[in-house]
Amino acid sequence: LYGINDKSLFSFARSKLLELEKRHQPFFIAIQTLDTHFPHGFVAEDCPVVYQDTRDAIKCSEKTIYDFVVWMQKQAFYKESVIIILGDHLMMSSSDIAPLLDRQPSREIYNVIIDPQNKLPHLIVKPHSQMDWGATALDLLGIATPAKLGLGTSLLQDDKTWVETLGERKFEEEMLKKSKEYNFLLGL
Repeated sequence: LYGINDKSLFSFARSKLLELEKRHQPFFIAIQTLDTHFPHGFVAEDCPVVYQDTRDAIKCSEKTIYDFVVWMQKQAFYKESVIIILGDHLMMSSSDIAPLLDRQPSREIYNVIIDPQNKLPHLIVKPHSQMDWGATALDLLGIATPAKLGLGTSLLQDDKTWVETLGERKFEEEMLKKSKEYNFLLGL
């Protein structure tokens, strides 16, 4: 789901989940929020405006996501669900709150797994990148795949991630390299 404000998006997602539940078959849904994105975010009409910058959009989006998770916890399908909340990147340096973020000693992308069945063997603390979450999600869902999937590695397996293997700096250097084949596929 992509392209609408978060409140509308989650309203649609609730309806879709209830519809999927009626099929009595396993299902998967992915939701991509946009309200906190560059340059100033989007603040829904019913959200308070306190800061007059992206922080208002962040607070509103946090509340919307929280309300959605609480709603999910009340559904019959929740006990068989896995909720994975992932950030796709840090707030961009061109954001209107970049000066506030620059004062932070360390920043990390927010990722959390809510697993009512407690299938997670342990807290995931090994070095990884966002590419590892696809393989991890499939692993959590019980879908048989190799531990490595594309450039990602399931964080639930013992296999080392590329960040572990190369180190963070070398991994970032490798990811910034150009690829003629990839650029061709993108039409560049």
